[in-house]
Amino acid sequence: MNPLSPEAAERAAPFIEASLKRSNPDCNTVAGVLEDIEAGSARLWLGPNAAVVTATLQNAEVKIDELVWHAGGDLKGVLEILEYGAQACRMIGCDRLVLLADEGDTRKGWEKVLAPHGFRKVTLLVKDLQE
Repeated sequence: MNPLSPEAAERAAPFIEASLKRSNPDCNTVAGVLEDIEAGSARLWLGPNAAVVTATLQNAEVKIDELVWHAGGDLKGVLEILEYGAQACRMIGCDRLVLLADEGDTRKGWEKVLAPHGFRKVTLLVKDLQE
């Protein structure tokens, strides 16, 4: 695990904050996201004008997914990061790059913007098990 440099954390913080302002159903904080990156439970993909934070998931089909947790910055920068991030994730054994687009949580335009980049819409049915 590579420690998160103070410079990288400082550059990423505004992009993470922008993402949290748009969609934050779990009430994450910039500090908490940076702590998860430092601890190795999340990865930071930092570009010149954008940042993406991902986390690895393993699902019941024994596929390994890399979840796009937060993304902020200019759209072109985010798309570039997703492209090289996807290639890097493939090289370490990930099967899919996943962006959760829950109703009301994620901007509706993502589906249209990401479709030309190989993303497809998959519908999930979810039952919350906690009251």
